[in-house]
Amino acid sequence: VLISAITGFSIERMEEKLGGNYPIIRSMPNTAISVGKSMTCLCCNRTGEKRIAIAEAIFNGLGTTIKIAEKQMQAATVVCASGIAFWMRLIRATTQGGVQMGFDADESMRMSMFTALGAASLLIETDSHPETEIDKVTTPQGCTITGLNEMEHQGLSSSLIQGLMASFEKITKSKCNNSRKRDSVYPFKEKTMKLFDVYPLYEVCPVKAKDVYVYDATGTEYLDLYGGHAVISIGHSHPHYVNRLQEQLQKIAFYSNAVENPLQQQLADQIGEHSCLHEYQLFLCSSGAEANENALKLASFYNGKKGL
Repeated sequence: VLISAITGFSIERMEEKLGGNYPIIRSMPNTAISVGKSMTCLCCNRTGEKRIAIAEAIFNGLGTTIKIAEKQMQAATVVCASGIAFWMRLIRATTQGGVQMGFDADESMRMSMFTALGAASLLIETDSHPETEIDKVTTPQGCTITGLNEMEHQGLSSSLIQGLMASFEKITKSKCNNSRKRDSVYPFKEKTMKLFDVYPLYEVCPVKAKDVYVYDATGTEYLDLYGGHAVISIGHSHPHYVNRLQEQLQKIAFYSNAVENPLQQQLADQIGEHSCLHEYQLFLCSSGAEANENALKLASFYNGKKGL
C-alpha cells in the first residue's frame, strides 16, 4: 500500500505511475501530529478501500482520523491544516485581550490555551453542540452574551467564514493552474451557477448589521430602510431577537401550516391585545407566492368555489 502525504498530488496522478490496481491512500495531517494531536483526513482509490484501516491505525496513533472523498481534500486542507494557524490567531487574540485587562502575557496565554482546550474537550467528550455549551454560560443581560453579541456585531463569525472561503478559493485556483488534468470539482469560478436577477442589484454587499444600520466589508455604514424579520421594530442583532432565534433553532427551524404552531398563536394573542382587534384573524405567509396562494384559499372560503 502507498500512503501519500503530498499536498495536491491526486490519486489519479499516482495511478498513472502505479496503475489503478495498486492500493493508494492520500493523507492530510496537520502540524499537531508532532504532539500526537493531528486531525488527519484520509481518502483512497477503490483498491485502497481494503487497506484504509492500515492508514487509520497509523494516524489514529498520532491523533484522530476522518475518511472523506478526495474532492473534499482541498477544503479539508483549509479547515484542518490551515486551521491550525487560524486557531492560533484566535488564541493569540484572546491572549492580547487578557493582557489589556491586566494579566501578564504568560498568564493570559496559559488561560487562553487551556480554555480553548477545555472548550474543544467539552464537544469531543460529550458529543455536544457549540450552541448548547454557549447557552450553559450565558445568562440574561450577562457579560457573556454581551461579549458574544459585540463580537458578532464586529463580524467575528462572518470574518472567520470569509477567511476560510478565501483560503479555499486560493488553493482551488492554484490547483486549476497547476493541474495537468482538470477535475470538474477544481474550477472554483469558471463553472459556478449564476444567480437569476429578480431585482436590479445595488452595488452594496452587507457583511454585518447593528440596530438600524448595515455595514459592508470596508466599514461603510448604510441606514437600513428595507427592514424585515423584526428589524423594523427592534433592530438588527438585538439581543432579544438573536436569543429567541437561537433558542428556537435549537428546537425546530420550520413548521408546516398543516400542524399546530403555538408560536403563531402567541403572536396573534399579543397583536390582538395591543390592537384591540380580537375579532380579527391573523393571516401569516412567508412569500409573495404563498400570499397569492393563501389569498385564493381565503377567497374560496367566501365564494364556495374549489378551483379556478
